[in-house]
Amino acid sequence: MVANKEIPMSHFRDLIGQDDTVGNDGDTPGFASPIGPGEIEELLYNEEWTAEARIERLSAMRAQLSELESPDFGDDDPKTLIRQIDAAIGQLQNLEGEGMDAAGIDMDASAHRETLSPDSDELLDLEEADEESLSDAEETDEDLIDKREWIEGLDLDEEKK
Repeated sequence: MVANKEIPMSHFRDLIGQDDTVGNDGDTPGFASPIGPGEIEELLYNEEWTAEARIERLSAMRAQLSELESPDFGDDDPKTLIRQIDAAIGQLQNLEGEGMDAAGIDMDASAHRETLSPDSDELLDLEEADEESLSDAEETDEDLIDKREWIEGLDLDEEKK
């Protein structure tokens, strides 16, 4: 029989902690930059980025979540986040006419006079046109409405009888 001999350890690195920088092992260290519902909503409603750029970023986030394994999440539920990302991507793909296309721009300044500067020439021209339209210029007989067309069914000549 072999007696129990203590074998001296020649490898102390297994027992002594080492200072390593995160990421040197090629493994994703859990959630260094967490993905949460707030970040998903921020991308969904952020108008500083185009819809295509937001879809691309959300797709990258979805791929990152899909690659992680269950121990990386802890108590978080990745399927819920993935469903939220899928819903956000669906909303962004269904956007109609994002941005300022030529057909969507109304060039009539009178329809948007609140956006004009108070000393703008366009605004002054609009105000001048308004004043002219309200002036007491004499109306011609052609501009007047025939009273028979104005009140149908009433005989206005009854008062004369």
